[in-house]
Amino acid sequence: MKSTARGGIRAAGITLTAALIALGASGGPALADPAEGGGPQGRATPAVNLINQDSGSLTIHKYTHPGGEIGDPGSGLEIDPFAPPTGALPLEGVVFTAEQIDPATYDLKTNAGWSAVAGLTPQKIANDQIPLEAPVSSAETNSEGWAKIANLPVGAYLITETEYPSGTTPLPPFIVTVPVTDPGTAATPDTPGTPAKWVYDVHVYPKNPQTNASKTVSDADSAKKGDAVVWTILGDIPETNTVAEGAKIDGYRIVDVLDSRLTYGTYVPGETPSVDDTDATTVSLTTDPETVLSAGVDYTLSVEADDTDSKATKVQVTFTPAGLEKLEQNTDRQVKVVITTFVNASGDDVTDPTASGIISNQASIYPNAAAIEGEVEPVTTEKVVTKWGNVSILKQDAEEQTALPGATFAIYATKDDAENDQRRIDTQKTGDDGLAHFTVLRYSGWADGAETTAKQTYWIAEIAAPDGYSLNATPVEVEVDDADAKYDVTMDNAKKFVLPKTGGAGTLALTAAGALLISAAVLQVIRRRRRETVES
Repeated sequence: MKSTARGGIRAAGITLTAALIALGASGGPALADPAEGGGPQGRATPAVNLINQDSGSLTIHKYTHPGGEIGDPGSGLEIDPFAPPTGALPLEGVVFTAEQIDPATYDLKTNAGWSAVAGLTPQKIANDQIPLEAPVSSAETNSEGWAKIANLPVGAYLITETEYPSGTTPLPPFIVTVPVTDPGTAATPDTPGTPAKWVYDVHVYPKNPQTNASKTVSDADSAKKGDAVVWTILGDIPETNTVAEGAKIDGYRIVDVLDSRLTYGTYVPGETPSVDDTDATTVSLTTDPETVLSAGVDYTLSVEADDTDSKATKVQVTFTPAGLEKLEQNTDRQVKVVITTFVNASGDDVTDPTASGIISNQASIYPNAAAIEGEVEPVTTEKVVTKWGNVSILKQDAEEQTALPGATFAIYATKDDAENDQRRIDTQKTGDDGLAHFTVLRYSGWADGAETTAKQTYWIAEIAAPDGYSLNATPVEVEVDDADAKYDVTMDNAKKFVLPKTGGAGTLALTAAGALLISAAVLQVIRRRRRETVES
């Protein structure tokens, strides 16, 4: 989508020459002073009365500006061959309009006209309501990044980007003249040099700052519902010095719409998270050290239900004029927004086979007022993903394989925790179907938005057996790799060995048997003593 520029002039203070910034080109100003010796490097410019054509053309070569050196002001002359800096790409689909500035006052076939145009700026045109001549001429850049506006009468022109692709920051309007001067070359001992002349086919090489954005997630240290899932957004700052002194960043906003399975803020057991938790969002600039910005001073923060999905939460950071000024002072850095959330669900309706705990998130950067006002699409980050799932355990009789309700299990992050019953993640009891469900557990093989070989496994231990059954003595290691609540673990329980009850029939029988044995032993002793007496 391309934006359509609003009426009026966006930026102030653009100088005549600074708008014509070549991508790495060198040379004198695009507008020459007709006074003798006023050309670049002190070389003379041709006399005004030598302007012998009534019209010319303007070719605009448009490239993205990925960062780096800006280059010197352009001369208005064609650079052939032209080699853009590394990383600069032709920008297709930019529409430029050319409006002639009051040809009566700024008649470039006169010295007075050149003197008048020397002090002209886009802001002066707006402030003084200097008339612009109709009709308006326009052209759109092609796949090679250039657009040509032909048949322009000799004069001064206000050039405006009226349409531009998303992700680019438009240049403020600038001024160019048709014609411009070719100052020629100075004579050397070996060459005679070339005279100055007027050039009617003018070439300019402005660059559009391009805004890039990225997003990451941090959840490797999280394992359960309520643990922090932290999102970090980085957005480029448009380079105002690609245009001229006085160019401004007229707006900057970052928006992150949180999935309904994410809750904004920090989890506190027993408390309802507040959307007024400003500590859950931090904003800074990636300077060294980082420049921490202040809510209410450098930016405003709003956290509210999303316009299109009332269950989702929209976090919006909008820079104030004070914050925009700090951006302009740090165009070689990035804006950093960190948002803290926690997972509140992972498709934990175990009866729903389509339940999903794969939660993706994407942020949008609005690098200028046109994007904020909906005239152009924002820059979006790549989607990043946090994955959360469930695990279920089936408790059944070891012999009959029937479901056992009433068994209590706990799940832990480590084997040591399970063996010592410490730091339980969750506790669940089996229902009539013998199942206990543990939900909202981070995937074992996924952390910080990517697959990981250092898997987070979980350990399940039985902490209370059903009546009549023995505890399962060994914790079971499990992996969570699916959001669906599958019957992942089956644990058999054996019935207890039943000891006789005190005072029961079994006890009486044993007592009787013991009495008989004792009696037999006593009789045997008596017989032995009688025998010994007779013999003696």
